[in-house]
Amino acid sequence: MAIIPEVDLPIATGIGVFFQFLGGAIFLGIAENIFVSGLKDALAKYAPDLDAGVIVRAGAIGLQKVVEKDDIPRVVLAYSDAIMGVFYLGIAGGVLAFFFSFGMKWASVKGKQVTSAA
Repeated sequence: MAIIPEVDLPIATGIGVFFQFLGGAIFLGIAENIFVSGLKDALAKYAPDLDAGVIVRAGAIGLQKVVEKDDIPRVVLAYSDAIMGVFYLGIAGGVLAFFFSFGMKWASVKGKQVTSAA
């Protein structure tokens, strides 16, 4: 109500929710690609004797079923290395959002009375 007229409030809310879900869906796909490719690279570095495709298909839950007990620390290290790329994506998204927020209109809502319909 401070910036958007009351008649446009439902449309603005709908657009905001749409882009919130769209951003989440897009970043989820990007994060998954970063994680899987990073995991394959890290497995080649830390556990070159293991099949990276089998480990990726098994996932974190099925890891103990496809990996020997002695190899699990090396695979966990590869998982740790791969997840760092996803964390960097989250940091980059936060930094971009911070800088894009400077393009938004800043308005004070102090002193404005909101009247209730009830």
